[in-house]
Amino acid sequence: MSISPYGLTVRDLSLTLGEFSLHGVSFHVAPGEILVVVGPSGSGKSTLLHAISGLNRSEGSVFIDAVDVSGVPPEQRETGMVFQNPVLFPKLSVRENIGYGLDDVRQRDAKRSDLIDIAMANMNISALAGNQPSTLSGGQSQRVALAQTLVRRPKVLLLDEPLSHVEVSLRRDIRRDVKEQVMRGRLAAVYVTHDLEEAFLIADRVAVMRNGRIVQIDAPMSIYRRPRSRFVAELLGQENILAAMVIARPDQDHATVRVGRNEATIPCERGLRIGPATLALPPESLTLESAPDASEIVGSVGQVIGSAFAGSKTQTEIEMEIGTLVAHEWDREAPRTIGARVRLDLRAERGWVMER
Repeated sequence: MSISPYGLTVRDLSLTLGEFSLHGVSFHVAPGEILVVVGPSGSGKSTLLHAISGLNRSEGSVFIDAVDVSGVPPEQRETGMVFQNPVLFPKLSVRENIGYGLDDVRQRDAKRSDLIDIAMANMNISALAGNQPSTLSGGQSQRVALAQTLVRRPKVLLLDEPLSHVEVSLRRDIRRDVKEQVMRGRLAAVYVTHDLEEAFLIADRVAVMRNGRIVQIDAPMSIYRRPRSRFVAELLGQENILAAMVIARPDQDHATVRVGRNEATIPCERGLRIGPATLALPPESLTLESAPDASEIVGSVGQVIGSAFAGSKTQTEIEMEIGTLVAHEWDREAPRTIGARVRLDLRAERGWVMER
């Protein structure tokens, strides 16, 4: 893996903590880019951040702007870390908390004051300068923690579940502010979250971890629509994952598959072989139409066994001869009637076939 002259490069990072291990993790994050890391609990997301920051000793290499900092103490690595629980000093004001981040940096008083003012303005908390942490909401506390980190002007920003304790109504604004500061400061950012919606909204790329390894890394839309494995598909919210049989390969990017009595030509990973495979059908790839009553559920006709309003969509479960499928409908005024017969059509270009 080559070393970029700018940004964060992680190469063959490994460590063991008790029974858990990171295994040869490698990636690059460019200046102004946010790499979001997702994975199940215990997959190594937070451990990875601690290894990059130097809080956990590791094997392998960490480069910041092509400088190997692997043996450099955490406080000298030009990284800034934000945790899910803001670390604020209860007896200091907001301004003093932010300034504390500069206490080990030699600055003229005027310059120091300017840096604090800029950090507060960037995070929209100037009006809170004199407040004590006990008076702040969860969202305000996290903004102060972000300002406390950004005031030092790190080259790498590490964020560990930063919005998990923030009110839902404030998350959008904080996400926007984080993205703006990363782009404006040309920071290389690694952002850990368990919230898939949050991941897709803020990421330039998404990395999926499993058992201490990165198993796939790609742009948000690409990794959702083109998962490399059933594990990635399920983790990212693909609800319709079926056993299929590849019966033909019309070209290198498509496969003709048979599922039950149905056949369709669907995009696939290159190198897919004829034979058993896994088919992922995102709920938004399925469209439903009312169908005449029938004594049996056959072919592409199924029976509604569940339907409910789910915010911006109606989520409907349909019992088919191939199993239960979930469809998302965006323009219905009311959920479908339980027991109703529906005909299911597939937007084939939105499906994906991968190795079994």
